[in-house]
Amino acid sequence: MKFNRQSLKSSEKKVKDIDSFIDGADAKNTADVNKDSLKMKRELTKPVSISLTETDRKTLDNQAKRFNLLSYQLELNYDKQLNRSDIVRFISNKLANMSDEDFMEFIIG
Repeated sequence: MKFNRQSLKSSEKKVKDIDSFIDGADAKNTADVNKDSLKMKRELTKPVSISLTETDRKTLDNQAKRFNLLSYQLELNYDKQLNRSDIVRFISNKLANMSDEDFMEFIIG
C-alpha cells in the first residue's frame, strides 16, 4: 500500500465526511421521531354525514361567515377560516364539558 500526502488527505476527508454524515443522520432521525410521535398523538378527522334542512345548513354556514367577518373586522389575526366542521366540533366539545343541568337547559331551551 502506498502512502502519500494526497491519499492521506483524501482518507482524512472521508473520515470527516462520514462523521458529519452520521451526525446529520442522527439529528434528522430525532426530528423525524418527534414529528412521527406528534402525528400519532393527533387524531385524524374523517368525513361524516349529518342531515340538515336547507334552512339549518344555511344557518350553520352563516355562523362560519359571521365569525370570519367579525375576526376580520376586529383584526383578530386569526389565520384559519372557520368552517362547518369546526363549528360542529366546537359545539360538541362544549356540550361534552357542560354539567347535566346546563346541558339539559341548553337542549330544551
